[in-house]
Amino acid sequence: MPNKDKPLILLVEDDLAMQALLVEELEENNLNVHTSTSLPDALRLVNEHDYSLIITDLNIKQGSGMDLIDVVHREDSDTPIILITAFGTMNTAIEAMRRGVYDFIVKPFDVDYLLMVCDRALEHRALKQEVEQLRLQTPFIDGLEGFGPVWRSMLARIQQVAHTQATILLQGESGTGKTQLAKLIHKMSPRANQPIIIENMAALAENLIESELFGHTKGAFTGAVHDKKGLFELANGGTIVLDEVGDMPLSLQTRLLSVLEERSIRPVGSSQQIPINVRLIAATNHDLQADVTEKKFREDLFFRLAVMEIEVPPLRERGRDVLLLAQQFLEDARQEFNSAPDQLSTEAAKLLMNYSWPGNVRELKHAIKQAALLCSEQEVKPEHFPARITQAAHSQHTSPLMTPANSNSFYPNVDEIETLDTIERKYIEYVLQVVDNNKAQAARLLGIGRKTLYRKLTMWGIE
Repeated sequence: MPNKDKPLILLVEDDLAMQALLVEELEENNLNVHTSTSLPDALRLVNEHDYSLIITDLNIKQGSGMDLIDVVHREDSDTPIILITAFGTMNTAIEAMRRGVYDFIVKPFDVDYLLMVCDRALEHRALKQEVEQLRLQTPFIDGLEGFGPVWRSMLARIQQVAHTQATILLQGESGTGKTQLAKLIHKMSPRANQPIIIENMAALAENLIESELFGHTKGAFTGAVHDKKGLFELANGGTIVLDEVGDMPLSLQTRLLSVLEERSIRPVGSSQQIPINVRLIAATNHDLQADVTEKKFREDLFFRLAVMEIEVPPLRERGRDVLLLAQQFLEDARQEFNSAPDQLSTEAAKLLMNYSWPGNVRELKHAIKQAALLCSEQEVKPEHFPARITQAAHSQHTSPLMTPANSNSFYPNVDEIETLDTIERKYIEYVLQVVDNNKAQAARLLGIGRKTLYRKLTMWGIE
């Protein structure tokens, strides 16, 4: 009898020898497995059971794995699907990503790699369901979806520290979602039912920052006609988020350091200290360590803020998360504007994957809104996006997979097609170049273990 505590998965594979091999491996990996060989039978099983994960071959009896993906995602977008195929063309991979598969694996493959992908897919589903629960409780968990290894690693770290009282420093480029992550941390913390106050330090006039943060007494300065509580006092018991903390003047950095050390504030014009109980989350697009070196930011304050330092990755490093977020924003835009499109065309998906997104998630969200407004068809196409994206994406090639020799096209001509082994080697060499030969970081970005990476490099004679 199946163990109800084990995740239940569906394997759709019409090669019975391959099916038997995979069932044995999956069950040894502590999974309950149902099997099918055809589309009609797989659809019947999907209607009868709640699967945590589906693994399907592209070519199955009486249909296609793509057809199964479409039906499952119409009914339950939370179920991750892994697509296996012996026909690993770039066109198929892009189409699979557009349809929302969790991963795309080309035969022949290492079974250990498939098991690793299964574990990650199940972790992703559990995390997504937890975030969805938070979304139901609050309106501001927006744009945080993602299943890339860099993003999942960051969310796992946030889960570890959210319930503590530790001060957190979020560092990352503008538009990466630092403020939304700060809200998520607050919602996951014991302070969730207390106030959260967010202030952008770059937006405050320098002569008013101290009053805004710590308050003032009547007559403390010209125009102070009554007592005013500062943001720290208003957030008492909850969380205060200081966005763009790197723009804070040095004179105020000294005051903030004192507040963190003493756990009390003194309003401008007052001689009394007011005890406070506030969790501080700081966010910045500055490299604060570089600012410390250049004497633009106090070193002692940096260490006080960075009790837990979290790097928020730029969108260009998040791989397929671009398409996941694009689809989410497209659904939001449909509701907001009552617009027609409900999906991206293959060419539009390729465009989004090939653009570097200097404005990160914020830029993607606005680009999708424009496309939704301009598109009167079911599918969004490249011409619906801003010209800067179509022009830049045409000239920017983010990997060797998108730049076949002697071709300006995304897809190679017949005489330019290379073996999968050659493509894999070129891509790994490209990633190593991007991360300055940091093999640990390269392995994380590629979604493989370091031992696997070292083995491949040894095989190819790459040091």
